[in-house]
Amino acid sequence: MRSTLICVLSRRRAWMTRLLRSAHRVELSWMGRGRDCHGGYSRTAQETNSASWRRRLPLMTDPETSGVASRKHRFYARKNVQLHLGTEHSHAMVPGRPRRGIVVLALLLATLAHLLAQLFWPSGLLANATQILLMPLLAGAVISFTTSPRGRLIRLVLAALFFSWVGDALPRFMDGDPAFLAMVGAFLVAQFFYIGALARYWKSSILRRWWMLFPYLAAFAVLLILCSPGAGALLAPVIIYGLALMVMAILSTGLGPVAGSGGAIFFLSDSLIALRSFTDIGIPAMGFWIMLTYVAGQAMISYAASQRDAQEKSTTTCR
Repeated sequence: MRSTLICVLSRRRAWMTRLLRSAHRVELSWMGRGRDCHGGYSRTAQETNSASWRRRLPLMTDPETSGVASRKHRFYARKNVQLHLGTEHSHAMVPGRPRRGIVVLALLLATLAHLLAQLFWPSGLLANATQILLMPLLAGAVISFTTSPRGRLIRLVLAALFFSWVGDALPRFMDGDPAFLAMVGAFLVAQFFYIGALARYWKSSILRRWWMLFPYLAAFAVLLILCSPGAGALLAPVIIYGLALMVMAILSTGLGPVAGSGGAIFFLSDSLIALRSFTDIGIPAMGFWIMLTYVAGQAMISYAASQRDAQEKSTTTCR
C-alpha cells in the first residue's frame, strides 16, 4: 500500500513538473521569447524576469520540500495555465504599458462627446475642451499599440499628432487671420512629419501607378479654383498646405488600404475647412463632418502605422 502511494505521488510530482515547464515556456512566449525562425527559443533581456520561476522548479522534484511548496506550485501552475488559456491578460507581463482598452475607450468617448457638441453646441465649452483632448488621446492609443523601442515610423507619426494638437489648441488664443495662419502653420508641420514617416514606403504607393493620381490632382485643382477668389492674401499659404496635404494623402497609400483611406479622409476634412473659410458653400452641420473626418483620417493612419511597426519588428526578429 505504501509503495503504491509513493508511486502515485511521484507520478503526480512528475506530471506537475511537466505542466509547470510547459507553462514556463508559455510565459516566456508572452514575454517576447517564443520560438525563433529556426524552431528554437530565442533569448531576450526580459527572460531574466523569470529567474525566480526557474528557481521554483527544483522544489517540484525534491521529496523533502515538495509538501512545503505544494500550494505555491499549484498557485503558479494555475496562473500560468490561465496565461496559456488566454484568461489572463498579457499586459501583466509588460510592466508600465498602458492598457489599450482604457485609452481607446477614452478616445471614443471624447470623440463622441465632441461630435455631439459640434451638432448642438458648436461654440460651447464642451466642443472646445474635447477637441483639445482628441490628439493626445490618439497619441496615447498609438503608444499603447506599440512597444519600445519605437521605430522611425511611429516616432514621426507621434510628432505629427503633436503638431496637429498644436493646430487645434493654438488658434484659440488668437483672432482673425493670425489664428488661421497659426492653424495652417502647425498643420503644415504635421503634414511634413507625415510625409517623412510615409516617404520610405513610396514604392508600395500609387506613385508607381500614375493613372491613380488623377483623383487627387483633380480634387486639389477643383478646391483651388473654388477657394482662390476668397483666399486673398492667404492664397499662397493655402496652396503650399494643399500641396503638402495632397502629397501626404498619396504617400499614405504605401501603408495599405487602411492608411490610404485615412489619408483621403484627412484630405477631405481639410478641404471642408477651406470651403467653409473661403467660399459661400454651405453644408449642414459642417463642423460635425470636419471633425468626424479629421479624427477618422488620423486614427486610420495611426492604426496602419502601428500595424506596420509591429510587422517590421517581427520581421527583424526572424532575420
